[in-house]
Amino acid sequence: MEAARRVMARVGYLNAWVNDIAAEANRSPALFYFYFESKEALLAELAADFNTDLQRRVAEAYGQETDSLLALRRAIAAFWRLYTERLPEIVGIMQAAMVVPSFAAQWQEIHREGTQLVAQGIRQSQREGWAPGLDPELAASALTSMIEQFCYVWQYPGGGFTTRLLSEDEAVETLWQLWSHALYWRVPFGVRGTHMPMTQSPITPSDPIAVSPRRADGQGSLEVKRQKKGSMR
Repeated sequence: MEAARRVMARVGYLNAWVNDIAAEANRSPALFYFYFESKEALLAELAADFNTDLQRRVAEAYGQETDSLLALRRAIAAFWRLYTERLPEIVGIMQAAMVVPSFAAQWQEIHREGTQLVAQGIRQSQREGWAPGLDPELAASALTSMIEQFCYVWQYPGGGFTTRLLSEDEAVETLWQLWSHALYWRVPFGVRGTHMPMTQSPITPSDPIAVSPRRADGQGSLEVKRQKKGSMR
């Protein structure tokens, strides 16, 4: 699989031929087909390997931190770095998913597994009182789509922005702020409804937040107020 990664890094998935991959590995094309039915089957193995590596790194991130917000930041950083390391095959995965129906079905299943893990994390946060009323599956789909598209736009040449260089710290900080603000909020006692727009300021792991109405008549936008430790119920 390392040979396939090197070839895709040079020419892309669509332009990578089985003969080229076999030659890169100093093997015959016949031996390639002994292990894989097709180039798409090889890509499916790469996709599954990416997913396994990602889950391992995310588990390590959460295992190294007791603070959920700091653990989230570590996990986002792990995703960004893995995306950087595996960029050629990830682009290949995206290309193949658009043109090869059989591979698209395999990738959807792998992707669904990752999204369900994020949804489980959201449910755990809700059991702790965060993000009441948020649909875990829809939120997980939105958040994973955000981080994947963000990584593609900023890391793949021609993916989007080409006039600005983005550092890893800037990327991780932006994604972390968006993800944490999407989940780590609470509705104060006496405020009805859960589907409410918010305007938030940056948070830190030791700085709990809660939604607070800006107007007493219940109209207008909402803001997030910082709360002192022990004041949130």
